[in-house]
Formats: sequence, C-alpha cells, structure tokens
Amino acid sequence: MNDLGPRALAVTLTLQETTTKRAADVFLISAYYAPTSAHSEDEWDAYYDSITAALARCPPKAIAIIGSDANACIGTGEGERNDEKFDEGYEVVGRFGSTRVNDSGRRLRVYLETHQLCALTSFFPKKHDYTTWTHPCSRLGYQLDHFFVFRKDLRRFRDAGSMASQLIDDSDHRALRASLDCKGPKKKKIVRDARQTLGRLDHTRLQSQEGKDSLVQHTLLKVLATRSTATPSDIITTTVLLALSTQRQRNC
Repeated sequence: MNDLGPRALAVTLTLQETTTKRAADVFLISAYYAPTSAHSEDEWDAYYDSITAALARCPPKAIAIIGSDANACIGTGEGERNDEKFDEGYEVVGRFGSTRVNDSGRRLRVYLETHQLCALTSFFPKKHDYTTWTHPCSRLGYQLDHFFVFRKDLRRFRDAGSMASQLIDDSDHRALRASLDCKGPKKKKIVRDARQTLGRLDHTRLQSQEGKDSLVQHTLLKVLATRSTATPSDIITTTVLLALSTQRQRNC
C-alpha cells in the first residue's frame, strides 16, 4: 500500500514455521520516523491517522504488527502477558523496558489504549539494555523503537525485543525482533457450575404434564441408583438434564 502518506507502509505476509509447517498471515505496518517534539500538531495527527487507516485494512484473520521508530519513550507499566483480564482493557505497557517517559510517549500510550493495542516488546524481560538509540552527544540511551500489536494477539508471541549488538543498515538504531507462534493460543474451556448449567436450559418443557412426569421418573431412578452417594444438587441437575434431553428427542 502506498497511499498511507510518507510515514507509513503496510503489507500482508504469510509466515511458515520451518519444522511444523504451520502458517499465519501477518499484516505488517511500518510506521517509520514519527514526528518529534519540534513538529506541529497537524503533523502528529497525520502520522496517527495513517496508522489508523492502515489498521482498518488488516485482513480479518491476520495478525497486525506495527513496527515504529516512534520517537517516543513510553516507560513501563503493570501489564502481564498471561493476565486473563488483560484483553478487557488493562495495561497496554508491560513491566519491562526503559522507565523514561516523554510527552510523545504519553501521547502514544493514549493512542494504544484507544485502539486496543499494546507495546509488544515491553512484555518480555531481557538481560541486556532495553534502549534502541544512543544520543551522539550525551551518550544516553533511549527506547524509541517499538512493536505494537492488538492486545488480543499478545499471547501469540513467544518473544520480542531489541537486538543488542545489531544496528539497522544505514541507521544508528538497533534492530527489533519478534517470535510468533503460528499455531495460535489454545481456546479456554468454559467451566460452569450446576446453577449456570441449569440456567442455560429451556425450562418451558417442564410446564407440560409429560415433562413433569419425566422429571419425577428420572429423579426416582437417580435416587435409587445412587443410594444416597450423590448430593441432592447433583441428583436434581442430572435428572433435569435427562428429562429435558428426553423431551427434546421426542419433539424431534
């Protein structure tokens, strides 16, 4: 795509694991060289508008990855990669990285929160320095380069971070890398207690005399079969399920 403005480029790639041959579609957005504090608000708005426009074109099943020289220090947060509530709107920045924060970083964090994104590299600890660029005069390090992904895709990644000893060609910035699991996360098994299970059933069948008789019959059979080894709650749950399933089969 070449109609996203001068600071953004997007392309869809199909990645395949060499051993398992599993594949995944990745929608890679390169948002290079963001405006600095010297640029106007209009330039900042145009930069983020180009990223938003690119995200809107992401194929439904593809994993969007934004690689950005964001010129922004976003600091660290309290986000946990394995937090079950993370998808519901918790921290967009993890616990790992440079703690330095600037105005551009604060602006970027607001954008991440608004668009359900998170800073991928901040969720993986590293032994080396997290900075990606060193100021030529002060020799201070800054973490200006980032990967951003949708929060729902965070668990698809095994690792992410800067490459300590490798600079990007014709640049004084460190390269970033990320490791993606093409298989995808396992679906969570929903466990419901007896009350939740009964609440999801259609109880209208028990309003008929035939449904009531079926419930009584199954209850008696269950009581006789268990000989008081089951709790009353288990007996009622099992018999209601049996009665309703039997009634359903007769109506088919």
